[in-house]
Amino acid sequence: MNGLRIFFTRLRSLFGKRRLDADLDIELRSHLDALTEDNIRHGMSPDDARHSARRAFGGIEQTKEAYRDRRGLPFLETLAQDVRFGARMLIKNPGFTLVAILTLALGIGANTAIFSVADTFLLHPIPLPGLDRLAVVAVGQKAPAAVADFFDWRAQAQSFQGLAAFRSRDINVTGKGEPERVYGAEVTADFFSSAGVLPALGRGFVAGEDQFGRDPVAILGHGLWQRRFAANPAMLGESIEIDGQKSTIVGIMDREFDFPVPTDVWIPLALTQREIADRAGMSLHVFGALKPGISIGRAQAEMTAIESRLAAAYPATNKDRVLRVMPLAEFVQGSLTRAYTTLLLCVVGIVLLVACANVANLQFARATSRRSEIALRAALGASRWRIARQLLTESLLLSVLGAAASLAFAKLCLGLLVSNMPAYVVRLWAGFSHIRLDGRSFVFTFVAAVVSGILAGVLPAMETSRLDAGDALKESGRGTTAGRRVQRLRNIFVVAQVAVALVLLAGAGLLVKGFHQMAGSADAFAPEQVLTLAVDLPASRYAEPADRLAFYRKALDALASLPGARSAAAFSCYPLSNNGTSWEFFQVEGRVAPDQRHSPWADAQSVSPEYFRLMRVPIVAGRVLAEADREDSQPVAIVNQKLARLQWPGESAVGKRIRMGAPDSSGPWLTVVGVAADVLYDWTSRVPQSTIYLPLPQAPNAVSLLAIRTDVDPASYVQATRARIAAIDPNLPAFDVKTLALAIHESTVGLGYTDGMMAVLGLIALAVAVVGVYGVMANSVGERTHEFGVRMALGAQPRDVLWLASRRGLLIAAAGFAIGVPAAIACARLLAALVYGASPSDPATFIGVPLLLGFAVSVACYIPARRAMRVDPLVALRYE
Repeated sequence: MNGLRIFFTRLRSLFGKRRLDADLDIELRSHLDALTEDNIRHGMSPDDARHSARRAFGGIEQTKEAYRDRRGLPFLETLAQDVRFGARMLIKNPGFTLVAILTLALGIGANTAIFSVADTFLLHPIPLPGLDRLAVVAVGQKAPAAVADFFDWRAQAQSFQGLAAFRSRDINVTGKGEPERVYGAEVTADFFSSAGVLPALGRGFVAGEDQFGRDPVAILGHGLWQRRFAANPAMLGESIEIDGQKSTIVGIMDREFDFPVPTDVWIPLALTQREIADRAGMSLHVFGALKPGISIGRAQAEMTAIESRLAAAYPATNKDRVLRVMPLAEFVQGSLTRAYTTLLLCVVGIVLLVACANVANLQFARATSRRSEIALRAALGASRWRIARQLLTESLLLSVLGAAASLAFAKLCLGLLVSNMPAYVVRLWAGFSHIRLDGRSFVFTFVAAVVSGILAGVLPAMETSRLDAGDALKESGRGTTAGRRVQRLRNIFVVAQVAVALVLLAGAGLLVKGFHQMAGSADAFAPEQVLTLAVDLPASRYAEPADRLAFYRKALDALASLPGARSAAAFSCYPLSNNGTSWEFFQVEGRVAPDQRHSPWADAQSVSPEYFRLMRVPIVAGRVLAEADREDSQPVAIVNQKLARLQWPGESAVGKRIRMGAPDSSGPWLTVVGVAADVLYDWTSRVPQSTIYLPLPQAPNAVSLLAIRTDVDPASYVQATRARIAAIDPNLPAFDVKTLALAIHESTVGLGYTDGMMAVLGLIALAVAVVGVYGVMANSVGERTHEFGVRMALGAQPRDVLWLASRRGLLIAAAGFAIGVPAAIACARLLAALVYGASPSDPATFIGVPLLLGFAVSVACYIPARRAMRVDPLVALRYE
C-alpha cells in the first residue's frame, strides 16, 4: 500500500506544482510532528522540541526541494514544464503558430484522408473475419482456373483448410414483382464456411446442394432482400424465379457481406460431369483460408509443385500455366486501383515532407528572433540538450495541434469523395462504401503528427542550440557562422519545396489534361442524345442463336418506332468503357499462327447495321454493314484502322479474310467489307486497340446493349424503352438504362477523381512553397532593414532596393526550377507508363506550370521587397 501511495504521489506531481506542494506539506509536517514528539519524550520542553525539530529538518521549503528531486519523476516533470512554456511561447506568436498549424493540417490531413482510402482499398476492401488468412489461387496474374484443375487442387493442397470456388454472372430475377437483373454468383457449397461467415437469417448451402440435378436454392443479399422483398423474414422458404427457374430462398446474408463484389444472389455451382472434366475452359475463381502457421510463400511453393505435376500429366492444357497465390484483399482490387492508390500515397507523403520543410523554415526564422533568449538561457547554465528539447517540444506541440485540425480537413476530403461518387460505381468498387475515419486513421494521424513534429523541429532545434552565447548576446547572431549556416539550410529547404511543387504541379497538369482530352473525345459520339440499356437473354428461353436474333429484331423495331427516335442499334460495348470488351484471338488467311500464344487478338463486337450511324463512327474504306448481311449470307466483318495497319500495312484491308478463334478453330472465314475509324472502347488500354465488328445476325450474343438516338432529352424515354422490352418478353428486365453520356461518366469517374486529387495535392504543394519563399523573404528583409536604410540614405533608388530585396528569393526559385524541371520530365515518363492520360511530352504543361509557379513565387518575393523599398532611412538608422 505504501508503494501505491508513493506512485500516485509521483503521478500527481506531473500535473502541477501546487498539488505537489500540498502533498509535500502534509507529509513533511507529519514527519516534523513525529520528530517533535520524540524530542519531548527525551525531556525537552514543547517549544524547544519544536525548534530543535525545525532546525534538524533544515526548513520546510528546503526539504520540499530535496523531496522533489528525490521523489518526483524529473524527466516527466521537466517535460511538463517544457510543454507549458512552449504553449506560452506559441500563444505569444499567434501569426507564426497559425501558419505552422495550417501548413501541418493540410499536410497531415491529406495524408490521413488518403491513408483511409488506401487502408480500405488495399488492406480491408471487404469486411471478412480473418481476411489476412484468406488467399486466392489464380492462373497468371488473376485469371480464373479450369474446373478440373480446381478439383485436383482441392484434393492435393495441404496448406489450406479448404478450397472453395465461385464465378460471377448476371441473373434475371422474376416473380414477386417486376423482372430485375441483379449481380449473382455461383458458389460451391463450402463457399460461406471458407469465407468464415454465416447468413444473418436462415442457413448456408449444405453439402450436395451444388451437385447437378438437385433442387435449386438461393441465398439473397441484404440489399436485394430489402429492396425487392421489403425485408420480409417470411421470404425464407419462398420461391423466386432465377433465369426462369424456380429456386427456394434458404438464407439472407448480413448487410455488410458483399463478396464477390458486387453480389445480390448466391446460387450453388451445379457442374455437369462434362464441366467437371474440363481442363481447357477457365471460369472458376478459387480461394481458401490458410492453415495456422502457413505463409503465402509456403502455399505458393506447394501450389507450384501441384501444377507441375498436372502439367506433366496434361501437357495439352496445363503445360504453360503458372499459378499465383495472393492475399484475397489484393485479388478483389484491380491493378488500376492499387496503382492509383499507391501513386496517391507517394504524392501525399511528398506533400507532408514539403509541409515539414516549410514549418522547419518558419522555426528557423522564429529562432532568429529568439537568439537573445536562447543565449541567455545558455549563459545561465542550460545545456545544449535542454535547449534543443525545449524547441523540439514546441515543434511537437505544433504538430499535435496541426493533427487536431487535420482531422477536420481529412473528414471534409473524404466526405466530398464519398458523397459525390455515383452509387453504381460505389457498388462495383470493393470497399468504397466503407471509407471513413476510424480507429486506424486516428492512430495514423497521431503517428504522422509525431513524425512531422520531429522532422520539422529536429534541425532547427539542433542548429539553434549550437549558437555561441557570447556572439549571440553581443551581435544577436547576425553575420556569425551559425547565422550563415542557418541561412543555407533555409535556402536548401525552400529550393526543395519549389522543386517538389513544380514536379507535383506538372504531374497533376499532365493527368488532368490527359483526362479531359480523353473525356472530350466522347463528344464525337454526341452521347447526350443517346439512351442505352442492356439485356441478358437467359439460356432457358433463348438457347439458340435464332431465338436471340428474333428478340433483337423485335426490340430494335420497337425502339426505332418510338416517337422522336432517329435510329436504334445493338452493340457489345460503348466507347470509353473499362468493362464489357471481349478480347478474342483471330487468324489472318495465308499466315495462320503456329499456336495460340502467337495469335493476334482483337476486341470482338457484335453490332447491328445502324450502329455506325448511331454512334457516328465513320467508315473510312469499303462499306458499312447492311441488312443483307444475314445469318444465312456470306460471313463478313468490319475492322478498324489499327487492325488494318497492323495486319495489312500498305495494303487495302477490304476483301481480305480473317477467322475468329485459335489456330485450330474450325470457324468460317470472314470477308472484310469495310474499315472503320479507331474508337477507344477500353480506356485502360490507353490507345485504341484492334477491333473487329461482326454483324449481329451472324453473331447474336446473349448479352447486348441497345441504344436509341433521339431529338429530345433521351432521359424522358426511360419508361417507354422498359415498356417496349416488357411487351416483347414480360420476364426479361431491361437494366442499366441511362444516357450514353452518363454511362461514359460513370466509367471514367474514378480516373477523374484521382486526377482531381492530384491537382489538389499539387496546389497544396504550391501554396506551401509560396509560403516558404515568403517566409524567407520576410525574414531577410527584417534582418536587412538597417542596411536598406543606409542605402536609401546614401541615395539608392526604390527600384534598386526592390531588386536587392527580391534577388535572394528569385535566385532560390531559379535553383528550384533548375532541379524541378528535369525531375518533372522524368516523372512524366513514369506517369505515362502508370496512369492513363499522362503524356511525357506536353509543351503546354511544361511551359505553363513553371510560369504559374514563377508568378506565385514572384508575388511572394515582391510583397516583402515592396516593404523594404518603403523603409524610412531615419527609422532604419535608429533600428538598433
